[in-house]
Amino acid sequence: MELACPYGVNADHDRDKLKDANKKDGITWRSFWNGGSPDGSIATKWNVRSWPTLVIIDHKGVIYNRFKGSPGDNLLDRIIDELVKDAEQDKK
Repeated sequence: MELACPYGVNADHDRDKLKDANKKDGITWRSFWNGGSPDGSIATKWNVRSWPTLVIIDHKGVIYNRFKGSPGDNLLDRIIDELVKDAEQDKK
């Protein structure tokens, strides 16, 4: 069971450059490639209208929060810590 799961959708045209950029920027969460277009199938199905978009899903699979742009490391860390605590409580 994952306790908190950020994911990303990326519309960069060059998939290899995207992989290199993710590695360089320390992107450790799932980042789905949208076929090189902001109007691709993933963005359409997930209603992504702004780049970047960050969605946080809790351990129950419920969208906890959705950000247009980066919320900043401090806020993101607080949210993830809270979700981990909630998930650990549910395990008891």
